[in-house]
Amino acid sequence: MSNTTDTHANLRGHLGVPLHRPLTLAVVGAGARGAAYAELVARRPGRARIVAVAEPRDHVRERFAVRHALPAGRVFAGWREMAAYGRIADAVIVATLDADHLAPTTAFAEQGYDILLEKPIAPTEAESLAVGEVAARTGATVAVCHVMRYTPYTRRVKESLPELGEIVSVEHLEPIGSYHFAHSYVRGNWRRGDETAFALLAKSCHDIDWLAHIVGRPVLRTSSFGGLHHFRPDNRPAEAAGRCLDCPLQDTCAYSATTLYRDGLRDGGTKRHFTRVMADGVLTEEAVTRALAEGPYGR
Repeated sequence: MSNTTDTHANLRGHLGVPLHRPLTLAVVGAGARGAAYAELVARRPGRARIVAVAEPRDHVRERFAVRHALPAGRVFAGWREMAAYGRIADAVIVATLDADHLAPTTAFAEQGYDILLEKPIAPTEAESLAVGEVAARTGATVAVCHVMRYTPYTRRVKESLPELGEIVSVEHLEPIGSYHFAHSYVRGNWRRGDETAFALLAKSCHDIDWLAHIVGRPVLRTSSFGGLHHFRPDNRPAEAAGRCLDCPLQDTCAYSATTLYRDGLRDGGTKRHFTRVMADGVLTEEAVTRALAEGPYGR
């Protein structure tokens, strides 16, 4: 999303929203991404406002509703209930898990919503193409959240490249980091390829989009290689426990969940984001300890 007044006015014109009132948005999926986008909206009350939410987790849904002062009639347990209510906003943010993108996107596009869709579009080529077909058939704008395009450093790089000459080759690294990898791709929502998008798509779609944007030419081919080398049962230390809370190695292990999430709680910084995710947004010692003892992030 651009911060410029002209872009904002053009968007409102495209959506048919009068300039004298804020753009209204419904959020489907109030997890880390949906809540983050809603917070950005809340910082600009004159431009846009959140008017509805669909979220299956009771405590997450209730906290979101309180944060954005939503009336009971605009708080839904799922996207189907929201869709059944009829159109209630100018546009909808779809921030469900990867495998749950196609169905709500189709339903809301058919109701006339324009859609901000969390990346990746879908876990498979077939579903990604289906989203494109839905957009073409309904006339809906389906914008994908490749947010790296809109950072100040991206703008600066894009502006500077013509001064440097022709791009011949690019060397690019996705620095996921050890704690991010352990959080998202070993313990978290993207831990299994049979349940969600594979790592190249889930994480590096940002990088592929960014490179295409910077270079200015479409990607013709990608390839990926790798394997389950390190996080395997045969690399498990003999004295390791099933959960980090019970493990005698928790203070020395590079992947200790007790260290990662308690550091995030107590010290803040980048790790606090991961602590907030694992504890469903409740940043207290009690909530973090309970999540370590019971949830997937404490394994």
